[in-house]
Amino acid sequence: MTRDKSIGWAEETWNPCTGCNRGCEYCYARDQHHRFEKVWGYDFSPRLHPERLSQPAKWRYPRRIFIPSMGELFALSREDIEKVLWVCETCTWHKFLILTKMSEELKHYRYPRNVWLGVTVTGSQDEYRIWQLLQTNVRIKYVSFEPLLYPTRDDLDLCGIDWIIIGGRRRISWPKPLPKFVPPSEWVKPIIAEARRVDAAVFLKDNLECPERIREWPYSRKA
Repeated sequence: MTRDKSIGWAEETWNPCTGCNRGCEYCYARDQHHRFEKVWGYDFSPRLHPERLSQPAKWRYPRRIFIPSMGELFALSREDIEKVLWVCETCTWHKFLILTKMSEELKHYRYPRNVWLGVTVTGSQDEYRIWQLLQTNVRIKYVSFEPLLYPTRDDLDLCGIDWIIIGGRRRISWPKPLPKFVPPSEWVKPIIAEARRVDAAVFLKDNLECPERIREWPYSRKA
């Protein structure tokens, strides 16, 4: 577990699993793994690290913990996913923030009360993930529009979502260089307006370079 100031909305990260086989060109985890693969000693294929499962239990002070920051949880086997969720359930003093692109897998699990579950939406083509998230039993549901690479649809509906995060794209070096990308304000403002309509909390990442600093958490109603 490590602190990552670039995340902002979580206090710590925990990586009981690493790796992903989706191949998103903007993946910062794959980029970072490429830099340290020889040191870490494992490739970027999805894998569980059993020796890391006990870490949250040793962390006695309550934290918002992002899992995983270096991979895709739902790329693991069902058995391994259940192991991670069991740790979340037993460490009741923490809040565990899971973020995924594999929203089609969410319906197969029940989630502890201290899990916040989110999906990544980069633009209109990913909005189907919001509907799949809404089919789960999770108390806190969130959508991460990071990186926001395309505009959302005019009829974007965030009803039932408790929290939204909006951010740009970090600079990527591998497997091909991609420059930093800051989405235009005309893409960001409609998302904020829809969040206000449905009373969802809003968190704007620093990489938006937005003059308005909004950092809200969905504590007041359900957490």
